[in-house]
Amino acid sequence: MTSHPHRGPRRTAPARVLAAVAAAALALIAGLALPAGPAWAHNQLTTAEPAQNSILDEAPQQVALEFVEPLNPRYTAIVVTDAAGMTVSDGTPEITGNRGTVTFAAPLAGGAYTVAYRVVSLDGHPVQGSYPFTVAGPEPAGVAPTGTASAPATDAAVDAASVTESGGGSGTAVALAAAAIALVAVVVALGVRRMRRGRP
Repeated sequence: MTSHPHRGPRRTAPARVLAAVAAAALALIAGLALPAGPAWAHNQLTTAEPAQNSILDEAPQQVALEFVEPLNPRYTAIVVTDAAGMTVSDGTPEITGNRGTVTFAAPLAGGAYTVAYRVVSLDGHPVQGSYPFTVAGPEPAGVAPTGTASAPATDAAVDAASVTESGGGSGTAVALAAAAIALVAVVVALGVRRMRRGRP
């Protein structure tokens, strides 16, 4: 009489489905935990003229900023303010591709200035930041400020108090990961319940 090796219990169909769904959900969670790739990237400032923290012997004629992604003129703001917080840039920026440029209402006197910007990434996420530069030479005495007071912030305005480029996106990944974990929990609970009902 031939003996056959003992085989463990075969996995039922619900158990196989449950395992497949759990594996797929875990793969999704692992993918969300990976560093952000190009699809999650946000617009970033790459080149600035004048450069950040630069000290210029002569006043610049304009400020030009270049970014990684093309700019939307409707949602792009570039504002230059002096040490007193007065706006010295003239009007809205001129946009060409990924480059934004602003000029000045009058030649800049010696002193410290701040360039503040706000742009929108291709995925719709706003990115804003600011940096200082200095024009060497004393400020002319007895000359009234040529700038105008900054207007209150609006959807297209720039928060000049922001001193570093800011952006987000990790919150979306966290929310998706949480949803995937919740889905796994629900699937496991339903699968266990169904298997218990199928027992004799």
